[in-house]
Amino acid sequence: MINFTYFDDLIITILTVPREPSYIHETLNNLFRDPEIRRRKIPVHIMIDSDDRSYLSEYEGKNNITLHYLTPEEYAIEKEREPRSRFCYNYVRCIDIAQGRPLVVLEDDVDVRGNFINALEQTVTEMGSHGLNHYILTLCTRNGLNIDPSCYIGRYYIGHLAHGFYGTQGMYYPPSVQKDIRDHLISHGVESYRKPGDLLIGECAVKWQNLYAPSHDLVDHIGTISTGVGTGIGGVPQSITFQKKWEPLLRETDHYAETANAMVASFNYLFQSDFKEPILAFHGDRLLTEAVLCATSYADIFIETGTYHGQSIDYISSVYSELPIYSCEVDLECFNVSSDLLKNKPNVHIDHVPSEMMIEKLIDDNKTRDKVIVSWLDAHGGGELPLAVEVSLLTQSSDQYCIFIDDVELPDQPHFGYDEGINLELIQKVIPKDASVYIPEYQEAPKTHHGLRGWVCIASPMWSGLNLPYLHRLSNVNY
Repeated sequence: MINFTYFDDLIITILTVPREPSYIHETLNNLFRDPEIRRRKIPVHIMIDSDDRSYLSEYEGKNNITLHYLTPEEYAIEKEREPRSRFCYNYVRCIDIAQGRPLVVLEDDVDVRGNFINALEQTVTEMGSHGLNHYILTLCTRNGLNIDPSCYIGRYYIGHLAHGFYGTQGMYYPPSVQKDIRDHLISHGVESYRKPGDLLIGECAVKWQNLYAPSHDLVDHIGTISTGVGTGIGGVPQSITFQKKWEPLLRETDHYAETANAMVASFNYLFQSDFKEPILAFHGDRLLTEAVLCATSYADIFIETGTYHGQSIDYISSVYSELPIYSCEVDLECFNVSSDLLKNKPNVHIDHVPSEMMIEKLIDDNKTRDKVIVSWLDAHGGGELPLAVEVSLLTQSSDQYCIFIDDVELPDQPHFGYDEGINLELIQKVIPKDASVYIPEYQEAPKTHHGLRGWVCIASPMWSGLNLPYLHRLSNVNY
């Protein structure tokens, strides 16, 4: 449990660099709208990636503000670095200033909720009361981590899928994680640059599976012109919860509570290192399984082609027990096996028909119109290749599709197995011009029960914030 005295040790840091337009003035005005910052005399440290002492000098000594410039020696080194590496170094400076105290890190182009300190204290206190002390708390979820009621755990905080994380507009770090994050930024962002700082922090969250957010965003992004040090993913979206009234989630009345428990249990099982029974869904590939689960958390309908023995939709239905799930299988023996496995799942519907026929019937029955569709296409066994027709039907039936395709031959990735004839060329003509195509980029996935199988994801523009570190977005569909 975090007590009042402990939280009064909080410090706030702001990352900034001289630039035009300069958002830092608006950010400071927004921050000090919260009277608790002055009342509690919470120190605000502005970490300036420059040795220019005229920059922000007007704030020196005001409202608990301390300015930290680079020394001439530091600046001589830093100005030679790649800008995103400089961001990592400035982030390390923020962590060093904390010296093991609770730490808020803000970027210099944000709005801050008017009750920022009290809301943050309620969030952190509840997390502490639930035994959570080693976590990363993102204060601005933006569009890549939309609030998902099926993921939340507390009344003031929500668990998020760590692989979807990007953007560090506002972050809170308890003392327990600061050293490890600092070391990771130093090793992979400063001493040698590998990727942007927000994605490096995301790697820590993935490793620990400990990414959380307040029930409503405490910070919103206001910048429209980038410094060029972030990922550049997803534009400059406005938070969907920042303007909402700060109030607890009513877990006891929320109809997603059962799904929340199932999803949390599912991911705990999915990522534990010592489980003995293989997960058969999605080839046992835990990274693929997480990608599908992440997308399905937003789905109105899940469509599978090629049920086989039913392990994949059995897994999906165990997590999303209220979600309508439709599948089809032309092989009679497999149809009978999967039907028996799933006979007690009322939300699962399996047909013994070709995939094109099932999808056309769903369209005719108005099951897909204006719906968020997530699909898993695997009906290409026995020499049948209905894939192009499936993709064409699904992309024309809704503008909110996210389509996963199994057994695909991936260019320059021979470690992924595939079915003969299943490749990007087969479907390129039916992929809409505004769609994004993602392919996996990893050498191995923990706990697969057989070798890796190639897969791709085709997503409509509404999924532009999709950001999983092991996915690569192809620049075009002319393969």
